[in-house]
Amino acid sequence: MAIGPIGPQLPLPPTYKPPLVRPPAVTGSDRPVGGVSEAPLAPPAGGQRPIEGPGAAAGSFSQLLSDAVGQIDKLQKGADANIQKLATGQPVDMHDVTISTEQANLSFQLGLQVRNKLIEAYQEVMRMQI
Repeated sequence: MAIGPIGPQLPLPPTYKPPLVRPPAVTGSDRPVGGVSEAPLAPPAGGQRPIEGPGAAAGSFSQLLSDAVGQIDKLQKGADANIQKLATGQPVDMHDVTISTEQANLSFQLGLQVRNKLIEAYQEVMRMQI
């Protein structure tokens, strides 16, 4: 006695067929030198200005770090508010308290690890011989 499938047979998933992309027709005088077009670069998306010079890169890095610290602080304050609501008996879901607390904890741990890596990199640069 042979044992057959328990449920109905599932159909096979559709196979992916990449679209055919044909290069645009290029005539003799329209062809760019070296195969590269001379079109200007598009400005960055989001209306941001391109970074110019080493001082601008340092400014954007410090802005990135301060935004990350601000986000960690925001998550910590949200978790504290949920814990305060729970402690005072206000209506709050226990899973919301747990989730916000864990998000705050994970973001703090990530920030701590990034800080440790930055300190290690700084110490490595300071140990370099010139």
